[in-house]
Amino acid sequence: SLSIPPDPAATLGQWAYDFSDPNGPQLGTVAIPGGSSVYETEDPVVLIAEHFDLGVQLPDAIKDPVDLIVLVDRARKYFAERKFLVMELEESPGM
Repeated sequence: SLSIPPDPAATLGQWAYDFSDPNGPQLGTVAIPGGSSVYETEDPVVLIAEHFDLGVQLPDAIKDPVDLIVLVDRARKYFAERKFLVMELEESPGM
C-alpha cells in the first residue's frame, strides 16, 4: 500500500494531531460530530483554545487548562453574543 499509515489513537480525553505531510503546509484534520451548525458552515476553520482563554466555566475540580475545539465560519461576518455550540453535556458524557 502506498498510503501513509494512521497514527495510533489518542488516549481517551486527549487530542491527536495528524499532519500527514510534515514537509507540506501544516493543515490538520479535525473530526467533529455533524449537525446543522457544522453542516451549514460555508468557510469553516477550527481553532484549539484553552477554556480559561475563552471564559468557559468548568467544575471547580478542574484546575488545569482544558483544550476546546472552536469551529469558526469565516463567511459569517457578524457578532452574536453568547452564540456557541456545546458538543458534550455533563448529563450526557460522550455524546
